[in-house]
This record gives sequence, C-alpha cells and structure tokens, in this order.
Amino acid sequence: MENASKALIIAGAILIAILLIGIGMFLYQAAQQPISEAGSQMDEQAIRMFNSKFENYDGKQRGTSVKALISTVITSNSQDSDTRTVTVNGKSSSSDLSSLRSAVVDGKTYNVTIGFDDNGIVNAITYN
Repeated sequence: MENASKALIIAGAILIAILLIGIGMFLYQAAQQPISEAGSQMDEQAIRMFNSKFENYDGKQRGTSVKALISTVITSNSQDSDTRTVTVNGKSSSSDLSSLRSAVVDGKTYNVTIGFDDNGIVNAITYN
C-alpha cells in the first residue's frame, strides 16, 4: 500500500511537470509572432532611415546638390561598407566617387535617378 501511494505521488509529479512544460511551450510559441513582427518593424525603420539620406535628391537637381549627394554616398559607404554599398553611375570606391564629384558642374542641372534592391534599399544612383 505504501508503494502504491508513492507511485501515485510520482505519477502526479510527472503529470504536473509535463503540464508545465506544455504551458511553457505554448507561451514561447505565442510570444514568437510579436517578437518577429517587432524585429521586422525595426528593419523597416532602419531601411527608411537609410533611404531618407538619398531620396531627397531624386529628380532634377542643381550641380551643388549632386555634389552633396555624392558626398553623402561617400560618407555612407565608409560607415556601412560591410552591409550596404551605394553606387553612383556604377562607381562605389571613394576615389572614383571623388572624381565624379569634382566633374559635376555647379550651375548645371542634372537628372538624378535612385535605384533600389529587392529589399527596398537604395543601392544605385545615376545622374546625367
């Protein structure tokens, strides 16, 4: 009789442990969706912040604005070189971009076009 009561106590403890593990797994799965949504919202915010540096220059711009845009690209490429590189007229190195910047005429009007990658991040800028 004493062994049977101990067996029932052990069986009850095992059932309670299984129930607690099940509840823990349920809570973990329920928390995953809000966490992943928050992560994607942070990514979208980071993309918007990155793109905003360049999107103001889209369209017709004076030479001084194009020079400022190229300077912004040089700065961005030096800071984000591991993750994001923006090209201007197919060039991305600092020396090539500096040459492009010096070739821009201040009083001339240029048409600036911004290109995006599959994730919606600015990756190419052209002007003519």
